[in-house]
Parts: sequence; C-alpha cells; structure tokens
Amino acid sequence: MPIALGAFATAAFRLPPALTRLLIGVVGVMMLIAAGMGVYHSGVEWGFWPGPTTCSTSAATATTSAQNLLEDLNTVHGPSCTVAALRILGLSLAGWNVVAALILAAIAFRGVFAKRS
Repeated sequence: MPIALGAFATAAFRLPPALTRLLIGVVGVMMLIAAGMGVYHSGVEWGFWPGPTTCSTSAATATTSAQNLLEDLNTVHGPSCTVAALRILGLSLAGWNVVAALILAAIAFRGVFAKRS
C-alpha cells in the first residue's frame, strides 16, 4: 500500500511520469509475488506438495484452567495451513488471493505499459 500510495502521490503532484510508472511497476511485481505465494499455499491445501514442517497444529482443545494457561501457551499452536478454513465457489482464501493478485498485477502493468497520449 505505501508504494501504491506513493505512485498516487507522484501522479497527483505531477512529478515525472517515469517515477509514477516505476512505482506502479513495483506494485505489479509485488502482486505477482503475492500470486506466487497464493499458488504455493493453495497447492499445500490441495496436497500437491508438502508445506513447511511448522505448518500443522498440535492443539487439541483450548485451556479451561488458569493454572495451565502458561503451560498451554507453549504447547498450543495456530491452525494448520494444510486445511482450508473456508472455501468460496470451490476456492480457498489462498486461491482467491491468487485471483485478486493477478487482476491487480494486470491493472498495474497495463498502467505501466499504456501508450502515452
């Protein structure tokens, strides 16, 4: 967002168009990287390739005792990244991240390579 806002500011203050295009290009590259990360995460969820070894959980239940709270903080981990928490129209949120990132990258690169009028 800061780079995209910087591109907006360079355009608003009529700074050199090359600077605006450069910043928009950086945003486009960042969106492609985000899409790649989404593909990787989606592949892990679908079982196409293994995820990182720290990607699973060992949490059975939440603590019910104040005495065990500190001990449970060391043993309870976040949710597994191998299972999609939610699927919308067949895609997990990681999959929708790929779709959104590719659309935003296409918009950014269209802005970078648009003909000047």
